[in-house]
Amino acid sequence: MKAVISLLFLGLLFLHGEALQCYKGSCTGRPTCSLPVEICTGDQDQCVRRTKIRTNTGISANHRGDRAWTTPGCATKANCLELKPMKHHSRCCSGDLCNSPKEM
Repeated sequence: MKAVISLLFLGLLFLHGEALQCYKGSCTGRPTCSLPVEICTGDQDQCVRRTKIRTNTGISANHRGDRAWTTPGCATKANCLELKPMKHHSRCCSGDLCNSPKEM
């Protein structure tokens, strides 16, 4: 019985070690910043960096404006496909910590 529990525990450690890691949070307005790391769960197999732009008429991901902010995090492939029309301001990638603002 102990062997079964040990194998299950090792299996869980292995699965957790294989999970994708992405940056999350925002450094907008700060010259230097250390973003926290998020461990993606479930079917989140992509890292994403969404850039939103504030315009005179509201918030848009497709138009230029005078204020922009970036939000990185985990996403599913389906989320990334939804962002594809806004590819100029949103990027998806599939490697650990690939959504750093400096990397994309």
